[in-house]
Amino acid sequence: MLDDEEYGGDLIDLYEMFPFFRSFPFDDYDIELDTNSASNESSLLDPIIIKAGGGYVEPYIIHFTYSEKLSDIILSLYTYDIKYIVESSDRIKKMDDISKALRRALDSRSLADKLEAIKQGEKSLLKKIGSGILYREAFNKILDQLNEINGNLISKSELKRVKSLSPKISDTYFSEDQMELICGYYDMHLHHINIVLGIIIAVKIHL
Repeated sequence: MLDDEEYGGDLIDLYEMFPFFRSFPFDDYDIELDTNSASNESSLLDPIIIKAGGGYVEPYIIHFTYSEKLSDIILSLYTYDIKYIVESSDRIKKMDDISKALRRALDSRSLADKLEAIKQGEKSLLKKIGSGILYREAFNKILDQLNEINGNLISKSELKRVKSLSPKISDTYFSEDQMELICGYYDMHLHHINIVLGIIIAVKIHL
C-alpha cells in the first residue's frame, strides 16, 4: 500500500485531492503527484478539456510506476482524467473477471493472452467510462519511438498490425528482440487498464 512517510508531502497532497487513493488496491505501482510537469505543459492544454474536467481540479499529473527487472513502466494521468474516471465509476459493475484476465496477461509471454485481455478491458471498462481514456494514439507514438530507437526492428506493415491489436499477430514469428518490444507495447495497454480498474476499485472501497 502507499506509504505517507516514504513519499512525503506529494503523497499527502494526493490524498487531500483524491482521498480514495488510500484504498488503491494494487501494491505493484509507486504513485506520485507531480505538480511541476503539468504547469510547464499547461499552455498546451485545451482550456475546454480543463473545464470539462471540472475546472477546480488543478491540471497536475499523477505518475504510476511499475518496476520490472530491466526497466520501469511509467504511465501518467492528468488529475482531470482521474476525476473523469471517478465520475464514471458507477458505470462499472463487474470487475473480477477483468482483474483476473489482466493479471494473467501481464504474467504471460503469449501475445494472444495479452490481446484478449486488452480487448476485454477496453470493451468492459474503458469504453464504458468513455473513449477519451483509450490512449491508443499515445501508445502508438511511443511504439514508433521505441522501434526507431531500436533500429526499426519491426517493419511498417507489422507495426500497423501490432497497433491494430489484430489477433493474427500472435501467429506471426518474431525474434526475441521484436517480441520484447511488442510485449512491452501490449503491457503498456494492460497496465493502463489495470490502473483505471484500480482507481475504480479504490473509489468503491472508499465510499
